Amino acid sequence: MSVLLRVRHLTHRYEEEGIDILRQVSFSVESGAICAIVGESGSGKTTLLQLIGGKLDPLEGTLWLSGEPITGPSYNLVPGHPEIRTVFQNFALSPNLSVYRNIAHVLRAYRRDYREERTRELIERFHLAGREQQLPATLSGGEKQRVALARALAEEPTLLLMDEPFSQIDPPLKRRLMHEVVAILRETSGTALFVTHDAHDALALADQMVVLRKGEMVQQAPPQQVYEQPVSPYVAQMVGECRVVDVAVFQRWYPTFAAEGATQVGIRPEHVRWSSIDEGPQGVVKRSSYRGAYYQVVVQTAEQAELIAHSDQPLSIGKAVALSVNTKAVIRFSRS
Repeated sequence: MSVLLRVRHLTHRYEEEGIDILRQVSFSVESGAICAIVGESGSGKTTLLQLIGGKLDPLEGTLWLSGEPITGPSYNLVPGHPEIRTVFQNFALSPNLSVYRNIAHVLRAYRRDYREERTRELIERFHLAGREQQLPATLSGGEKQRVALARALAEEPTLLLMDEPFSQIDPPLKRRLMHEVVAILRETSGTALFVTHDAHDALALADQMVVLRKGEMVQQAPPQQVYEQPVSPYVAQMVGECRVVDVAVFQRWYPTFAAEGATQVGIRPEHVRWSSIDEGPQGVVKRSSYRGAYYQVVVQTAEQAELIAHSDQPLSIGKAVALSVNTKAVIRFSRS
C-alpha cells in the first residue's frame, strides 16, 4: 500500500494557555487503512484531527495528503480540505434541513437519480429509515451521530476523520454500526482516522493505532502489537487492564525470571491463573465484580502488589488465594 497521509513534526499551541497541545508528532497512514488515535483526556487527540482536516494552522510541522500539502485557514478562504470529511462531536448538522436533506445536500452537485439512490442507501445502512423527514432537533444524540456519519461518507472522501464516532450510540446498535462503517470503508478502499477513548473500539476496528500522551506520540503500531508489546505502562493501561510491578517483587515469586534489563513487568488478567501450589504470588481478595461472562477479581499480594484475575465464580472479600503467572507472557518495561 502507498502512504496517503504524512504528519511530520507537528506542533500546536493555544497561545492564551501558553502550553503546547501537540509536540513534534510524526506518523503515516497508508491508503485504505483505518487508524485509531487513543490517549487520555487532554492528550491532543481532537486538536490533531482539526490540524489534519485543515481547520487549524500548526505552529510547526507539515502535513501531506496524497503527496500534496494540507494547509490551514491562513491559506484557505473556507477552512478545510476538499478531499477530507470530518465528523466532530458536535455533529454540525444543518438544523433547518431534514435527515434526508442533510445527507442529500452533500451530493447536490451530482445527478438527481444518483443523489437520491445514494441518500436512500445511506439512510438504510445507518438505520435511519422512518426518520427521513425529521429535523436534527427531534433526534437523539445517537441518531444525530448516525446522520453525521452518513453525510460524511456520502461522497466517499479520500480521508475520513471521526472524533468519538460511536460515543453516543447504544451498545447493540453500536456494534452493528461499527461493522457497517468498516464495511463501507473496505468496499470503497476508504482511509479513516478516528479518535476514541474506548480501547475496545480501537482494537476491534483499527489496522494501526497512534497513542498520544500529553501531546506527544508514544507509539504507532498495529493493535495486536500495541496490546502485546506496549512501549510503556501508560500504553499498556490505555489499551487494557494491566497491573505493573517491580521486577524485584516479581523475582521474589519467580527467582529464575530473566529480567533482560527490565525494571518493571506488566501483568494482564489473562496472564494470571488460580494455583493449588505455594509457588508464585499469594494474597487475599480485595474486590470481586460480576462482568457477565466472568467475575473480575482483584487480589492484593503479600508484597502489596495488586493483580487482576478472571474467575467463573464470585470470591469472598478477604479470601486467601494462590496465583500462578505466565512468566513468558508478561510485558517487560524499563523505567524512563
